[in-house]
Amino acid sequence: MARPGGMGMIVRLTGAAAALVLGVGVSVWLTDPAHLPIRQVSLHGELRYLDPIELQEIVAEELAGNMLTQDLGELEQRLQQNVWVRQARIHRDWPATLRIEISEQVPVARWAAGGLLTERGERFGQRGEPELSLPEVAGMPGREAALVRHVDRIQPLLEAYEMRLARLEETKFRSLHVTLRSGLRLTLGRVRPIERLARWLRYYEAYARVAPASAPKTILDLRYPNGFSARSLTQS
Repeated sequence: MARPGGMGMIVRLTGAAAALVLGVGVSVWLTDPAHLPIRQVSLHGELRYLDPIELQEIVAEELAGNMLTQDLGELEQRLQQNVWVRQARIHRDWPATLRIEISEQVPVARWAAGGLLTERGERFGQRGEPELSLPEVAGMPGREAALVRHVDRIQPLLEAYEMRLARLEETKFRSLHVTLRSGLRLTLGRVRPIERLARWLRYYEAYARVAPASAPKTILDLRYPNGFSARSLTQS
């Protein structure tokens, strides 16, 4: 005859097995893409250069699960492979929406050796990026951030006189050279270059009245303590 205690053990084991089977069944149900499906993907962010349709296509290619099982980290990395995506963050908005927040790269200058520069001096992109109305910056590798700061200081000074910066170049000796959209070139040197530019701008209107017609094809050397020299680009 079976003891009462033995029968109780059988009941408990049977109950544990049922709980295990139930747990596996729930897990399979939750991971089935047919359940908890992703019904909508919402895109958020100020997009000036990115194509929303291109981003949607990337997301569509990478979706491989439901709201619970979709690998959001992998999808974020895939989006960030686009050179114009600075950061992608994805959140689950239950019950059926993925919310994608995109931060774009914002270019402020074109790097002469190829690619673009952000306001932090970070390089991104390659040659062949779309033509943008941005000043070109040239210098030694590692000097990108410092040169972008120079651009930030120089452009407002020039714009106050309706001038536009076309190119900023720094030599290996840290001497700055500026080319305007008009073709006029300014040598600012290494010591207090912004002060030298501001000083010349104070005399700009008087200089423009007496400048020859070929002034845009002129190099102005602003490194003199009490003035500047002018040389035509056609001179040898």
